[in-house]
Amino acid sequence: IMSLFVGTVSLGLTTISGREASECASNLVSAIQHARTSTMGKEMVEIEISQNSEGNIVATEKVTTIDDGRNKSEYVSSEKIVGKKGFTLTYDLSGGGEGTITEGNSLVLKFSRGQGSLEETNGTDDVNKQCVGITVSKAGKTRVIEIVPVTGRVAIEE
Repeated sequence: IMSLFVGTVSLGLTTISGREASECASNLVSAIQHARTSTMGKEMVEIEISQNSEGNIVATEKVTTIDDGRNKSEYVSSEKIVGKKGFTLTYDLSGGGEGTITEGNSLVLKFSRGQGSLEETNGTDDVNKQCVGITVSKAGKTRVIEIVPVTGRVAIEE
């Protein structure tokens, strides 16, 4: 009876961890798509994906408005926790580089207003340094988010 109980609990924990990785990836895709859509619809928007001091994964949307070409104002339009602590997030760059999102190292994406394509990654528009994927991992479960810089398409790989 005890081994049956342990097996059931282990299976339950594995299922929960897998679900958490999927939920975090899904929340991240929604946040990135919202930033992309907002950029195409109104102002310049960038999304910063970071890890806060508690270890949670946070998506922060920052908006820049420009009035009559001179006055510029910036504000945070939304900040939400897309994953609770315990996640590992890494990202791949088009030229072969990679990075890890930690408390001191975030990922910043900015989309083009006209086409919705990925315009900048971490402040550079170098085509060899654009984010092409984000890997979300927790407790041995992994989900990969694919980003197509030319079109701005963002989706979870199946």
